[in-house]
Amino acid sequence: MLTASEEKETKKRQEKEERKREREKEEEINKSDEDKKCTVPGTNKRLKVLGSLNQVLLDEIQELDKATKKIYT
Repeated sequence: MLTASEEKETKKRQEKEERKREREKEEEINKSDEDKKCTVPGTNKRLKVLGSLNQVLLDEIQELDKATKKIYT
């Protein structure tokens, strides 16, 4: 069994974790609210995805270009 002080610590820890979860939920809600402020919701996320895809394609093009140069030289 836990002593009274250990029970208090456990309760405090649980309350602290609960408050942390609530804050995280509020932050997630606020993030979705920020997306709603944009003229097109989710635009920033889409731009990030497109930017990363663009970088992948550029890397592939550079590798193909190097391979092509090796073939012709």
